[in-house]
Amino acid sequence: ATMMKGTALLFIIAVSAAFIHPRTRSQTSRGQKTTVLFGWLDDSLNQVDKFLNGDLGVGTTTDEEFDANNAIQIDEDGSKKTKTGRVIRTAARAYHKDAFQPSSREYTTRKNALPSVSISGAGVDGDYNHYRTAALSSTSDRAVSILTTDAMKYLRSLHPSSQEGDLGENLLIDGLQYRELAVGDKAMIGTVLLEITEPIVPCANLCKLPYINNGKLNPKQRIEQCRTLIGKLDMFDGLRGWYAKVLQPGKISVGEIVRLA
Repeated sequence: ATMMKGTALLFIIAVSAAFIHPRTRSQTSRGQKTTVLFGWLDDSLNQVDKFLNGDLGVGTTTDEEFDANNAIQIDEDGSKKTKTGRVIRTAARAYHKDAFQPSSREYTTRKNALPSVSISGAGVDGDYNHYRTAALSSTSDRAVSILTTDAMKYLRSLHPSSQEGDLGENLLIDGLQYRELAVGDKAMIGTVLLEITEPIVPCANLCKLPYINNGKLNPKQRIEQCRTLIGKLDMFDGLRGWYAKVLQPGKISVGEIVRLA
């Protein structure tokens, strides 16, 4: 038991050390990063690009190709046409005294499915995010987290045992691709109006997912698994998901239409 605790502690310390360092995010063009900052990802870039160009269908490199194929359509006057999607999952995770900090053995990023969620200006009722609450004074800019199904499909290509909710999304949306969202976009979902505020940046908390923190792997292997996952989800804005603030509160149920304007 003492050895297992020591191994777990070593893993946590090593993960923390691996990720506590200065970072400069690259410039983006329609969500695609023009500079890759993680040297240890070089060997995986071709594989990820191939997947994004193929299965996701959104890997074009120019604005013209992007708009023509999969992205938001552009009217003649240059304005965006309305795109629609559908909410296929709503979720929240309540505060639990034994699992509210990432250092807790019971901690998980996963949020459990609900048939609907009530949303106020403060966020999803009954949902708790420790970093947002403790470090960001419950900022309204991160009131709701959104993931699109193409991003979920990509996660499953990396880890087939991954499940919806693993990335902690409040809303899982089908019919819109992650690159079709951008900071400042507004989404009407039933009576709720949201505004996209920022792409979610993957962090070391994802190391707690069971297929990353796999007891069959040694600490070094688990750290490498986590670093690789974080790096791949960080390659494109929105691939890890999007944060939104609430402009108009209400209730969102599974099956609601999402209208992006």
